[in-house]
Amino acid sequence: MDVDLAVQMVGEESVSLGVMDHGDVIEVKEDVGDVPKSTEPKPWKVKKKPLNTFRAVSLSNDIEIYESKVAIVSARDFEVTPPETGYLCIRCQGDEEFYIPSHVVDCFQCVDIILHGDAVFKENLEKMIRFPDIRTEIMESILRFVFIEHLNNVKSEKYWGPDAPRLVFQFEVEPDQVMDLIQAAHFLGIKSLLNVAATMVAHHLADIPDVSSMVPDLAWCVAEQLTAQQLFDAEQRPDFLSLNLDTSVLWERHCKRLQVVDLVQPVSTSSYPSYDRWDMGEGPPSTSWKSLYVSLGLQQLADRQNGEKLDAFFAEVAYKGKFAYNHTIRGMMWDWVLSAPKSLSLASYARLFPNIFSLVLVKLPLDKPLADGALPCMSLGDILLNLPSLQHLDVSESGVTPDAAVSLSKGLKSHTRLQVLRIAYNNIQTRGFSAIATCLSTVKTLKILDARGNGIQLSVAQEVVAALEGSSLRELLLASNCTPFGSQMPHFQRTGQIRHIFTIRSTDFFHTNVEAEEVASGPAFILQAFLWSSLPNHLKRLQLAECQITDSQIATLIRALDNHETIEILELSDNQITSAGARAIFTWLQRNKSLRELQLGNNNITDSSSRDLIEALGPHPRLEKLSLKGNYSYGEENLRAVIQAAVRQGETLLLTQQKRFTLDLSSTDVSFITRARILQETTDLTEIYLFI
Repeated sequence: MDVDLAVQMVGEESVSLGVMDHGDVIEVKEDVGDVPKSTEPKPWKVKKKPLNTFRAVSLSNDIEIYESKVAIVSARDFEVTPPETGYLCIRCQGDEEFYIPSHVVDCFQCVDIILHGDAVFKENLEKMIRFPDIRTEIMESILRFVFIEHLNNVKSEKYWGPDAPRLVFQFEVEPDQVMDLIQAAHFLGIKSLLNVAATMVAHHLADIPDVSSMVPDLAWCVAEQLTAQQLFDAEQRPDFLSLNLDTSVLWERHCKRLQVVDLVQPVSTSSYPSYDRWDMGEGPPSTSWKSLYVSLGLQQLADRQNGEKLDAFFAEVAYKGKFAYNHTIRGMMWDWVLSAPKSLSLASYARLFPNIFSLVLVKLPLDKPLADGALPCMSLGDILLNLPSLQHLDVSESGVTPDAAVSLSKGLKSHTRLQVLRIAYNNIQTRGFSAIATCLSTVKTLKILDARGNGIQLSVAQEVVAALEGSSLRELLLASNCTPFGSQMPHFQRTGQIRHIFTIRSTDFFHTNVEAEEVASGPAFILQAFLWSSLPNHLKRLQLAECQITDSQIATLIRALDNHETIEILELSDNQITSAGARAIFTWLQRNKSLRELQLGNNNITDSSSRDLIEALGPHPRLEKLSLKGNYSYGEENLRAVIQAAVRQGETLLLTQQKRFTLDLSSTDVSFITRARILQETTDLTEIYLFI
């Protein structure tokens, strides 16, 4: 018995599904609705048979809807609707023919061109289109989908209007037909069916042995339907990668769904940018939208860990870790996961991220022994050795000891990409800092060294100063490190020429500058090499806030700064600088052409240095910000002249760089009356930001 699926349509709003036997009986097995059935069915699919076995019948305007009842019709009443005007014959593989109302198949792009194009095609005259490469069952599924979609659209438009959303319906296809169906839908140009078939392929992609034969635009339709996890799994397959699809747009879309599109803007996948192009307020940049998505996913997964199911967690990190660009280990994860007796060590966990860009270990108890008795901070050198792509390491406030800093320096010596090292507010002391600094002459990639608050004596051995001078540092942050005088410094080698050696007396040595051979022996002199006596050659930012710097050390610093034309930010707040030191700085500022920001807040500077400040402000080409806040002895005798000089500086900046000058005189001893009068006079100024 030859059994086929028959779909009957009368008018424009009806369809019935049934099983047709080419014998004497037709059984309609699946129908919907409650309108009485017509006695003149019109099947749209038949096998090629002589036309004399059927008799023609007229079209009926009735809507034929059934209610899951079996209808028995005589074969002599079962006739074929001829391919008259309004109907189209579609012939597929095996000469199977389908008669379809032409307006139903207008969604076929190829059919639409043939029927409604400017050119006259043979198929248009014959009302027959041949698709010899499409199998019968595939064409049958396509037409079934098209009929259901058409009827749903008609129903939706009739009852809810033309702008109403389309109805959703179920459409099932055998899994072994999916690939043929999607290719046929792509060839015929049926967008809605293509999306459905692409979703099916995406859902069953893991079961398809090879997808490399798909054309790129068809593969792209499938890729668009993949979830983030499915897309990640697909890109692990060589056959999918061979399609050479640029999936960055898809990963960007997934990031938008996580509402992280504005978090970090990605850059080229070839290499990470230079440190000065990072927006450190938002974190280092990612290499791709994929790495951003994976990094956020793994970070959220790590933050949710409570010490349970560690095997699954570590397996997930091992599976995706190579695509992560940054990772932060937080205190809760440390307590529940990495401190567990049978979990991975810090170095082993870091190795799960071999291509990581940034690793943050802030506020972790790295100085406390683990269950096996090991100190986590001692593995910092191993972390650098196992993360060759690492460019940003932050271990601030983590209890790093001098010995751990020495271990870190060993890994730093062989590292070729690290650009930022933040080790602030630990306890590395002078020995740990010296170990890190001495290897910087060979580590040419390091641009930022943040060693604030580490108990470093800024008068260090000469070889440390020489190594810093030969480094590639752009920013050296040494705030909250004291400069104790009267303490014997570590002995350094006397071989070779010693540059910038200074004597320290009990009296002021503001202009002292003698060579080593001139230093007299005895307890009144202590041989020292100041950290800022020979600064890195390309230094842009020097931070020496809260370092107990006096006017004497300012003389040393100024001599070193005279040889640097790249310095842009100088921070000397919260020290012991008086007007004498300020005058030396302002005099140097008249010679300097590169400084953009000068911080002198919370010192002991008085109004007596104002004349030098006024002369420095006039011709400087780049200075954008000057802070003298918190200098409580700063008077108001020359205040008006200082503000006028700031206005001239602001006019120069507006003209040359379209920037406004900032002068911060807040928290000084300017009287309230003077402050109110000055602010009232400067309300219309647009050249400067004035804080007073």
